[in-house]
Amino acid sequence: MVNDPAGFLTTYLRVPPPLKVMQPFTAVLIKGKVVVPQQSEADSLLNDGYGAREGGLLVLEYAETLFNVERGKITVVDENTNASMSFSELLLVFLKADPKAWTRFLVYKDLRTRGFVARVGTDDRTDLVVYERGASRNEPPTIRVTIVSEGSPVNLDELLETTRSVECEGLQLKLAVVDRRGEMVYYGLTERKFGDIVNKIV
Repeated sequence: MVNDPAGFLTTYLRVPPPLKVMQPFTAVLIKGKVVVPQQSEADSLLNDGYGAREGGLLVLEYAETLFNVERGKITVVDENTNASMSFSELLLVFLKADPKAWTRFLVYKDLRTRGFVARVGTDDRTDLVVYERGASRNEPPTIRVTIVSEGSPVNLDELLETTRSVECEGLQLKLAVVDRRGEMVYYGLTERKFGDIVNKIV
């Protein structure tokens, strides 16, 4: 069940998609993964900082898929029906696999529109990893992002452990707090400032 008390998600999905100015690339939803089969299209997306190679094919993460579908950059086809899937249809599929797919998309979109390259985190403690503007994904990320939804419980012990771990890696930790309207505020989180920041959000 999606937590959407303010009806923001419902309103968002009613907004018409942007006008398409070029023929979108085609991706296929195969067993829960979004794959770009055409090599030239896959190369173009990869060069723009989207996706990762798996067995020679480009696979897009959920946030990347939703972002590019919304922009009109790609169309996703269901392998079983051969029908194009709408933004809302994809979101519902992704939410079943990842309850945080919606908030990850919102923060991912915000970071991308600010000029950052971001990827979904590979561990349970950070939701996104972010690269400096202009950096390639061959370089190490400089920022890890943990997402907290307004009104949702926060495990402070886990958050403090994540803060310490990220500091030990020499990276920055940003806490993205997403409210019920889909707007977000970022806090730089360090062990020294942990108590002050937590008091603002809890």
